[in-house]
Amino acid sequence: PVVIENGERNDLMVNWSGIEDIEAEPTRIWLCREKETDEWQPLRHVDCKALNKTPDQPVVIENGRATADPTWGKMKYNYVLGEKCLTSATWFMKAEDENDKKKTFLIPMEESDAMVVEQLYQNAVYAASSYGKGINSINSQIPFVDGKYRVELVKQNAQYTMRKVPIGWFAKSFDLQRGYGPYTLEGEEDEDELGPVNHLVFAIHGIGEAMFHKDDFRFVLSMKDEMTRFRIQIQKRQIESWKKACETAKKKGTPKPLPPNRVEVVPIIWYDRIHSSSSELMQSLQATTLNTIPALREIANDVVFDILMYMTPNFCYDVLECVTDQIIATYDMFKKHHPDFVSNGGKFSLVGHSLGSVICWDLLSILKEEQTPKKDEHGVYITKDGYSSDVGYQQYASTEVKNRASYGSWGPSLPKALDRHLPFEP
Repeated sequence: PVVIENGERNDLMVNWSGIEDIEAEPTRIWLCREKETDEWQPLRHVDCKALNKTPDQPVVIENGRATADPTWGKMKYNYVLGEKCLTSATWFMKAEDENDKKKTFLIPMEESDAMVVEQLYQNAVYAASSYGKGINSINSQIPFVDGKYRVELVKQNAQYTMRKVPIGWFAKSFDLQRGYGPYTLEGEEDEDELGPVNHLVFAIHGIGEAMFHKDDFRFVLSMKDEMTRFRIQIQKRQIESWKKACETAKKKGTPKPLPPNRVEVVPIIWYDRIHSSSSELMQSLQATTLNTIPALREIANDVVFDILMYMTPNFCYDVLECVTDQIIATYDMFKKHHPDFVSNGGKFSLVGHSLGSVICWDLLSILKEEQTPKKDEHGVYITKDGYSSDVGYQQYASTEVKNRASYGSWGPSLPKALDRHLPFEP
């Protein structure tokens, strides 16, 4: 154990390097990453605390947006598809960035190795105290369980540091760090200051999302990442406005206003309903796509193709059904994590970009027709065979007769009516 003398820690008498956490028992930091090639990123401080309280049980984190399962080492999103690998550590290896030697990043150590490192560190702390015989009296090398590396207590430039050293040749050595060190995740502090969520926004993407999800287009943010950034920007502006209101209240001598309630943004991803590699349509499209000018072919298949398919009743139905099902599933999951949302007057909104705005219009057209059916107009045009020379609004607007509803609609053209519609009124 760390020795306390006269109210002061004796490990502070030794000049250490790489000891970010000086507590007797280091705080366990939880981290996640999407792929093995990605760097490990720490979770929010409040989520790390929650996981440390119940490290053997699933914990809802990110204010309901994800669930972390330490037993399986997974962090699954609750409102969108996707998961990340989850781990935790108290000791870390410092590694150099191959592209920038001045930049370092941290790699969490395995628990068995961390226990060996911690034991040597505690031995050194005790030996350096007045109760010990000096730091040079201890065995400064302990092998790891795998037998391929050992941990060494090394003195460099009047500082002691822990180092992971290979037993043999052709392997790297790593300086070790106790604790992750101070960090702040973007938007974490703003979100912690806000009140409970009272506005849920469903954001529907437009054309080209199939392209943006490919690894070749990692420089373009996916819909999920864009909505995360969008939510952070909203919350940042909320806090800025609230702080200005607090300053105004202070000058006037009035009570400080309560912080604004949080806004949650959930992306709705529909592109896979059209671009699924297992569908006969995509297999046929790939088989007939020429190899010449691949960049333009890819734009045609992954971007322009979305518009053409949505203009056909069958695929329009598939997309609207996919979006509606996702909204209903997310709506039910959201209420599970926020049971008082509806009773407290929570609001719902639809936001669409590009073709997503047309999808929003069509969903609202379906909802309107469901709520206020009329004989002389309607929002949905049901085709006889799934196809039509003019579809939807084009047919509705092109006729000169009084009863336009029998010729078209101001909403989508579908082969049949949707079984389900929006469970709320935006």
